[in-house]
Amino acid sequence: MKTRPLNRFNMLSLIDITNEVHHHRLADVKESILSAMSAHHDIGYLRISLRGLIDRAEAGFCAMVGLPADRLIGLQVANLFGKSERPKMREEIEQVLSGGAARSVESLILTNSGTEVLVKAGMASLQGAYGAEGAILLFTNRNA
Repeated sequence: MKTRPLNRFNMLSLIDITNEVHHHRLADVKESILSAMSAHHDIGYLRISLRGLIDRAEAGFCAMVGLPADRLIGLQVANLFGKSERPKMREEIEQVLSGGAARSVESLILTNSGTEVLVKAGMASLQGAYGAEGAILLFTNRNA
């Protein structure tokens, strides 16, 4: 409710905030899911931009590849995959970024120590209020 002066009276405005409350609850749920994934240790999360650059990397993924989040931000996500896997993964990521259906694919991710980790990657387009904003990638460690 808001009040405003109107001549010598007070005007009351009632505003329905149901959508805003729902939006904040969804944000709380998302943060809880990310915390649970970080505690799991075999699930990694990345958010990428429409250009395929990493916007956000959660602790589980950072542990998987052996790099801190600040070193991953801004990297082309396709470059994290083994050389033989890159063409296939670029195509998969491009399909998702261009509005294609969510998908799951197995691949090899390179680690900072030079080894490869077999992962199952789930990818889905990230839609915002104004259209496509990028994609979400979830990784499960298949070696664990």
